This record gives sequence, C-alpha cells and structure tokens, in this order.
Amino acid sequence: MFEKMKKIDRKLASESFINFVYRSNSEDVEKWQKWIKENPEYEEVIERATLVVNSLRFNTENNNVDTTSRHWRKLQDRIRKETYTNSSRPSSIRRPIYGLVAVLAGVLVSVVIWFQLWHNPTITFETDIAQKAMLKLPDGSEVTLNRNSSIRFHKSWDDDSVRQVWLEGEAHFKVNPEKMTDGKYRRFEVHTEELLIDVIGTVFSVNTTDNSYVVLESGRVDIRKKGEREVYTLKPGQSVKINTSGDLVMSETNAQPHISWIDGKILLNDNSLSEIIQFVEGSYGLTIQCDDETLLKRKLSGQIRLDNIDDLLHVLEKALDLVIVRDQDTVKILEIKKHRIHVQNQTTHVF
Repeated sequence: MFEKMKKIDRKLASESFINFVYRSNSEDVEKWQKWIKENPEYEEVIERATLVVNSLRFNTENNNVDTTSRHWRKLQDRIRKETYTNSSRPSSIRRPIYGLVAVLAGVLVSVVIWFQLWHNPTITFETDIAQKAMLKLPDGSEVTLNRNSSIRFHKSWDDDSVRQVWLEGEAHFKVNPEKMTDGKYRRFEVHTEELLIDVIGTVFSVNTTDNSYVVLESGRVDIRKKGEREVYTLKPGQSVKINTSGDLVMSETNAQPHISWIDGKILLNDNSLSEIIQFVEGSYGLTIQCDDETLLKRKLSGQIRLDNIDDLLHVLEKALDLVIVRDQDTVKILEIKKHRIHVQNQTTHVF
C-alpha cells in the first residue's frame, strides 16, 4: 500500500499534474480526468495536491516541478505524521494473547485513520517564506493567506452548525453570509491562539504575529479574548488589538495599510527603518544587521512593491541613503560615510 502511495506522490509532483490543475495542456487534462474517474478512492489526495499547486500561482517565478514536488512532499510528511502511528511487530515467541491484542490494536488504528482521512478530515494549509495563497473554503468563502501562515478547517461543513477555521499568522477573509432554514444566519468563527472572532458575512483581516489584531472592512464581527466574557463589536473602519498589557483596545483604522500585502505592496506611513527591518525579517526570513542607532530612526513613507526582496532593499538603499549588502540570508545596513547626511528626524517619501 505504501509503495503504491509513493508512486502516486511522484505522479502528483509531475509537470503533467501541474498542467492538469492549471488547465494548460488538453492532453494532460484529459489523462488526469480519466485517471481520477478510474481511481475515486484518491479523491482526497487529489484535492490536497491541487491546493498545493494552486498556491504556487502567487509565485510564478518558482512554478516548476521541483518546487511543486517539495511542497507536496512536505504536505505528505505532515499528513503521515498526523494520521499514522508506528507500531512494532509482535515477536513470534510471544504468547498468542499478545498477537490477539496486536490485531485488535491494528483494527483500532485503522478505524482512527479511516475516521481522520475519510470521515470529514481536517484540511491544513501552510505558506512558506515569501509565499501567499488564496483558498476557497467549504462554503465558497475566500481566504488569502499571507507569508509564514497556516489555516486549518474541516473538509465539509454540511453537518456543522458553525463554520470554523483555526489561524496562525495573517489572513484576509471574504466570508459569504449563509441563511439557515430558520431564517437565522449561520455563524463563522475564526480561532487564533488568543482570540475568538464571530462573523456572519464580512470582509476583514486577522494578524496573529503582531500582538494579534483584527481590521474590519465591511460587515460586522464580534471579538472576545479567550478566557474572558467581554465582547467587542467592530464596525467598518475599526480595529481591535491586544496591547502590551494584554488588553483588547479598539480604535478607528484605515484598513488599506493592513491589507496592502494582498496586492504585493507595503504602504509605509512615517515608519522607521527599525520597523521596516522587523517586517522584512519576518516576511522573508532574513537576518538584518544595523549597529547604528541613528540609522534605525530614519523614516520612510510611500508605497513599495514586495514582489522581489532585492528590489525592496534597493529602494530602501536609495530612499534612505544607505549602503545595503546582502550575503544570502544575511543583510547588513551601513551609512554612506562620504555624504555624512543626517536624516533621522526627517521622513523620506517614495512613490
């Protein structure tokens, strides 16, 4: 069985399967449609692999067989860790009772595996450094997952009174309102480590990496901190954030700077180089060194593209009059000594 799964893994990491998902080759599309029809037991596996390939649409420069294979293997490794339990075979010299126990245990494990894989399994999707992904949830709602983030939800919500997802990182949600037979709207819940977000039909953004905050664009959300009863209701243009004291604080907010990453941009508004460094390190997995405190206070406003890290560093270098040296995953920021320009109390604007 496992040897057969390995062969299927290789098929799903092939260029032919990529062509099938993207509908870019009619022969491959026809071939895979026939294979899926002949192998209906692998429907779940196909859906998982399709999620992986579709996520690469945001990273066209990396859209190749090697990248797909790497992502697919990573997903498969996680699936196996979650669903399979290693057990040692009973020794032939053990008494028959141990053999019976082993058989019963094997049956139990098989039932658990079947339940997890085929009885409304949990779908988990993760993004890597500098990768984004847009997913369709079971009810047709859309979620765009930012870099270094993960989301988890059940494959089917048909029997659930509440639609639920679990998020780590940052995501932008477009939730479809859904009326039930009694006329009430079906709830949609986003769970983070610290917050419970109750939604009906709404567009909003959630970030769990920066003291946990929620920004509402349209509709309405009710938010409470886990372990507490007080509920905060957000209206469009408002946000709620957990401050350094651990309290929820509401404020009026311009949503655009918080969601610009969806369009591959960063909007800066008098942000210091220190804040920009923190963002770049978290988004691209780089280590940035800057030993000059005065440089860290220099500020920048404007809009910068995020598509290419080298282009972003070049903009910072020119706009703030710096020397930026990159050696693989390490970046060093220096001042241009010959100019002796001191701009720490000024804001530079880029467009």
